[in-house]
Formats: sequence, C-alpha cells, structure tokens
Amino acid sequence: MPHYSLQHLNLDEADHNPIRDRVLAWLARPHVREWWGEPDEAFALLLKRSVEQAAVFLCADNREIGCACWQTLSPEDREIIFGSPEAESGVASPTAKIMDVDLFIGEAAELGRGAGPAFLRRIAARIPGEYPGFRAGLCVAEENERSLRAALKAGFQKRHCFEDPEDGPTWLLIRSKDEQVGDDPDGAAAFFE
Repeated sequence: MPHYSLQHLNLDEADHNPIRDRVLAWLARPHVREWWGEPDEAFALLLKRSVEQAAVFLCADNREIGCACWQTLSPEDREIIFGSPEAESGVASPTAKIMDVDLFIGEAAELGRGAGPAFLRRIAARIPGEYPGFRAGLCVAEENERSLRAALKAGFQKRHCFEDPEDGPTWLLIRSKDEQVGDDPDGAAAFFE
C-alpha cells in the first residue's frame, strides 16, 4: 500500500506556473470534470477556498495525485443544504461547526486503489486539531457512487439528503465525532510532509 501524505498547496501563487497547469490538467480529465465542472471555474473555486481555509496536494509515495480543500459552511451553503434552521436541527445544530471537505484524485491510475478513503480519513482526523470544535463533512451527489463509497469507507455517515441546484439529490455526510480523534494511521506529525 502506498504511503499517503498531504502537502501544502498555495494556489494564490500558482498563476502561470507548473502547479496551476497540473491542477488545470487534472480538472480537465473526464473523471474529475464530471463532478467539478468547467476546469477554469473549478480552479477559481479552489483558489478562493485555498485563500479562505486550506488546500493541499494529495500524494502517494511522494507523487502528487490530486487536490483537496476545506472550508466552513457558508450561510448560503446551509440554506441550500438544510433549507431552514428547523430542518437543520434534526441533522446538526444551527451552530454546529462543519468543515466541508472537497477532494479529487486527478491521476486516473490511482482510482479504486484506496486513495480517496485514506485521504478522507487523514483530513477528517486532523480537522478537530487544526480547527477546534469542527467536524469533517462532505456533500456528495447521489449519482457520484465512487465518492459515496470512498466517504463511507472513510467512516463518514449519510446524515441528510438535499436538492443541490447543480448536482440534484446530494448527501451531506458527516464524520462521527468518536471516529475523528486518533484515527490518523501515520500520526499527527505526518499530516503535512
């Protein structure tokens, strides 16, 4: 099994350089584009999220194979996901701190080899330490079976299905609070290498 690690990714300095080109190439691949949309728009979203919170390269044996980013749920996101504070209270309290994780494996040869669940476990295990009081969450289109399987394997649980304006029926998955602590197989020091 490969050694999985995360490396800081500073996208705001990535204009016209190999980092930008690599990420755009991954975003243009059919298996990524299907869920992330137009590469330039997806890159702009990654750039915005990397400035607001964090973005990382996903690495297997020190080879960059994809990207991840995470950010807090905005009021607009909460409105789309829950519709109302009353509906939200059955899933998570209106003050619940959910860190929304987005990731993709850009290298098609790495699909189906356990990289997605491994990265999700690593990120979810570290979020409470980096952002006290937060839990890891994902929003995954119901039709995106590969991502749903990866999230479930990583210990996320389906908590709420909602209608996403772009993706249709979409699941909010949240990592169990009990599973987030101490579920980092390589230890805290290996979070960023």
